[in-house]
Amino acid sequence: MNKYYDSQVLTSTTNTPTKDVYNCDRYAIQADYTGTFSGSLKLEVSNDDDTVTNWTELTGSSVAITSAGTYIWNVKHVAYRAVRVVYTYVSGSCTLSLSITTKGE
Repeated sequence: MNKYYDSQVLTSTTNTPTKDVYNCDRYAIQADYTGTFSGSLKLEVSNDDDTVTNWTELTGSSVAITSAGTYIWNVKHVAYRAVRVVYTYVSGSCTLSLSITTKGE
């Protein structure tokens, strides 16, 4: 498992860095979150080359979060180039860390 977003305090809606999954058949992203907050997490994906500017929500990936915990997205049959996590702020302060594990072609 590789950390790719390490313990950031979020007090507004935030897009995490882009993660290249072009050569992956499947991946899992684990979100660990603490604090006193209300919000949601979702995955966005893109097939843009090089500079990613167009994002689409991965259907069924949105999850409401309102207390400390962990959530894992386990995604199979990847057919896009990039993924990112979006934290949608409602209230409070959330500390978010993300890890990803990928499996080959």
